[in-house]
Amino acid sequence: MIVLVDLRIQFLAEVRPGSEVRIGTTVQRIGRS
Repeated sequence: MIVLVDLRIQFLAEVRPGSEVRIGTTVQRIGRS
């Protein structure tokens, strides 16, 4: 499931380059979980 989340993050990063900060926060949350 983590892989699917990672793919989503990459997809969102490509669609919304301005959301890098939010994506980074999401990655940190996933890492903590």
